[in-house]
Amino acid sequence: MKDYIIYMVLLAFLLFNLYVMLVGQRRKKMSAADVKRQEGELGRIALEEQKKHGIKFTAHSTYMNDKGKVILAAIDPKKKYLGIFFGDNVQIIPYDDLEGARAVSNCDEKYVYSIDVEITRKSGTVIAYPFATEKRRKKGWISQFIEKDSGEFVTAVNSLIGDGEKPSDTQE
Repeated sequence: MKDYIIYMVLLAFLLFNLYVMLVGQRRKKMSAADVKRQEGELGRIALEEQKKHGIKFTAHSTYMNDKGKVILAAIDPKKKYLGIFFGDNVQIIPYDDLEGARAVSNCDEKYVYSIDVEITRKSGTVIAYPFATEKRRKKGWISQFIEKDSGEFVTAVNSLIGDGEKPSDTQE
């Protein structure tokens, strides 16, 4: 009799794990489809902006925040323009107007409360993009993914300053 109880508990545990796995796969597929949809919408907006400004984006990267919203960054290396597309927010910035980008984190030892990427323009405006908007464990995979993605975005924007040419640290 005890064996049947153990088998029933193991069967229940197996069925629960199977259910969790199937639900997780379905959510992943839905999430991937939503990201593709957002990339397509932002890509169409980027095409419209190209025509409007007479530029041609030849390279692009996508970044994601913790709410699943996509940020599309595209560049025109010939005319030296950066386009950033996030929802309804469209920014077309000449490389000459970029002063710098930095990730601003609000966190403590255990939690990340928010991460914003701030792009400062020489014209004096600061454009902020939210990457983390909720309190999350610092060691959690979402927090680590967001920190990595926001860092890559900052690096990509900063590499465009002065057309990617950084002053040399050595003196002659």
